[in-house]
Amino acid sequence: MTLNLELRAPARVLANSTAPNIVAEVTQDILTRWSTRSFEAAHAQELLRLGQYVATFRVQAAREAVLVQQQEEKARAQQRNFVDRTA
Repeated sequence: MTLNLELRAPARVLANSTAPNIVAEVTQDILTRWSTRSFEAAHAQELLRLGQYVATFRVQAAREAVLVQQQEEKARAQQRNFVDRTA
């Protein structure tokens, strides 16, 4: 998926938010600001794309967190092995 530069920054902010329902809150805010008549299809597509970017960034962040955790566990295991060998 090619990331639209206009949506990349807000998507990253939303993806890094600690609020689990931040996307729903933003969507609700946008939908309440504009009536359904004035909410054009282009805006809906942009909102959908923003949601896809947020999901993409959250998946990437989750994968990176797992990788970091695995690396930390491996480093601790290596340190324990080193201490055991030298004792």
